[in-house]
Amino acid sequence: MAFPTLDNCIECKECGMRSNQLYKHVKTYHMPIEEYCKKHGIEESQLISSTSHEKMSAGQKLAFAEGRSVGWGKGDNNPSRKSETKSGRNSVWSMNFKGYDGLSDDEKRKRISEVAERAKENRNARHNNRLRIDYYTSRGFSLKEARKILSKNQSNFSLAGCIQKYGPDKGREIWQARQDRWQATMKSKPLEEIERINRSKFKNTGYSEISQKLFRDLERELSATPHEIYYATNGKDSTFNEYMVHDDQNKRNYFLDFYIKDLNCAIEFDGYFWHDKLGKHKVDKDHEREQALIRLGYKILRIKEMEYRKDPDTVLEKCMDFIQGIANG
Repeated sequence: MAFPTLDNCIECKECGMRSNQLYKHVKTYHMPIEEYCKKHGIEESQLISSTSHEKMSAGQKLAFAEGRSVGWGKGDNNPSRKSETKSGRNSVWSMNFKGYDGLSDDEKRKRISEVAERAKENRNARHNNRLRIDYYTSRGFSLKEARKILSKNQSNFSLAGCIQKYGPDKGREIWQARQDRWQATMKSKPLEEIERINRSKFKNTGYSEISQKLFRDLERELSATPHEIYYATNGKDSTFNEYMVHDDQNKRNYFLDFYIKDLNCAIEFDGYFWHDKLGKHKVDKDHEREQALIRLGYKILRIKEMEYRKDPDTVLEKCMDFIQGIANG
C-alpha cells in the first residue's frame, strides 16, 4: 500500500495529520463534515486529494459532485449498482448483474439480500463478525474480556451520545428514529425470540440499583405471605427476571418493574434521568404505556425516584398499602 506523500495528501486542520482523504478521520472528532468545513472555512471537496479524486470511477465522481456517498454500500442510489466493474461485468451486488436479467427490481433486491445473508453466514463461520463474542475469543481474549469489548462497542450509540454530538433536539430526534427502526424490526420476530433478545440485552443493565433496593425491601415485607414476584434482580443466578407483557393491539412488549402475578399488580419506578430529565416526549410514552397496561387489566402504582430518595420509608409504606388494598379486595 502506498503511503500518502506531500504531493498527494491533505492535512487535517485540527491535528495536522496527513492523508489522501479526511472523511473518516473527521468523524473521529464526533463532528459532522459540514461543521468541520464551516469551522475551517473550506469546501467539502477539499477533504480529498486531487490524486485520489482522479482515481475515482466515473460513477463515484458523479456521486461526489452531487453530494452523495462515494462509499461502496449496497443502497439503490450507489453508483456500483449502475456502473461496470474493471473487468466490464457487474458484480452480484449490482442491480445490473447479468445473472439477474429478466427479473423485476423486487426480485433483484431479494437476490442481493440473499447474497448479503450468505456473506454474513460466511463471516460468522470464519469468526469474522465483530458483533459476535467468538470474534474476540478466537483472537485470544478471555470470555470476560470479549463480553466487555462487545458491550462497549454496542453501547456507542446512546441518547447521551446523540445529544452530545447533535444537540438536545436533533440528538433526541436521531436517537428516537433509531429506536423506532429497532422496534419495527423487533415486531417482525416471533414472541419467544423477542423475549430472549430483551432478556439478553437488558440483563444487569436495564434497571437502576436504587429501584432494586426498594423492590428487595418490598419482597422482604411480603415474605410472610407467599407471592409470585418478578423484578430484575430476584432471578436465580443473577438472571434478568422482569415480567414481560405482550400487547397485541399496539404490537408492543412491556417489562414491568415490579410485578406480583397472583395479585396482577405492578409498581413502576420512574428513574429521574429516563422519566423526568428527558422531558415531554418521555412523559407521553409513559402515559401511553400505563394506559395500555390498564386496558390489559393490570393495576399500576407509579413511584418517582426523587420521591423515594427524599423519604424511602414513606414510599415503602405507600407501596405496601397499594398491595394490601388489592389483596384485601
